[in-house]
Amino acid sequence: IFRDVETAKRVLRELWILRRCDHLNVIALRSVVTAEAAPGVTSLCFVFEQCDSDLAKLFYAGVRLSLSQAAAITAQLFNGLAYLHELRVLHRDLKPANVLVNRGLSVRICDFGLARVYAGESETNPNPNPNPNPNPNPNPNPNPTANPKSNP
Repeated sequence: IFRDVETAKRVLRELWILRRCDHLNVIALRSVVTAEAAPGVTSLCFVFEQCDSDLAKLFYAGVRLSLSQAAAITAQLFNGLAYLHELRVLHRDLKPANVLVNRGLSVRICDFGLARVYAGESETNPNPNPNPNPNPNPNPNPNPTANPKSNP
């Protein structure tokens, strides 16, 4: 199905992310199907909800948005991003072509091909510092101004 290992990783990562997303402002993955593209060549196809356009096409077509329309689109975009960040998903390719818009100005974030899931800190170990010593000062002397060679 895949040309190389990197393509397989990218597609499977995108599928993993999309299957976990369930938000009004993130494109909905409806199904995944395989089809024979040519003899001996199988294609993997993602089936998404249908959307009318994207922001890039609207901009290039010269569509002028009112301030309230732009604010509504922006608010939906931020809602979708906040949801993705709650899932620890970093989109990494957010641009007008990856923001789908329907006639009623409902917004869907799409194209998770470059997205990554941020592993970062875990709940069991909120401190990513591998040093078990909570004191970052390597000097064991509690009084840093005292001269360790002098006797009190």
